[in-house]
Amino acid sequence: MIEALKEHLLRKPFAPFRMTLRSGDQLDVTRQFQVAVGLTKFSYAPPASRTTIQLNLNDIVSLDRLDVKKS
Repeated sequence: MIEALKEHLLRKPFAPFRMTLRSGDQLDVTRQFQVAVGLTKFSYAPPASRTTIQLNLNDIVSLDRLDVKKS
């Protein structure tokens, strides 16, 4: 899953995607630098927040394209 995550983050042009976690939580990645990937963990910066969340990479169960409507 780490390689798939890196591919999503480095895609040109960047395309928003959703990470679904083992817990059932879903994290929307709408900006390329919203996620930082380490060897076993990743950091996620929720939109409009000044904090980050650290999670284990093995908690990710799927990555899906996110359709973002522009107004």
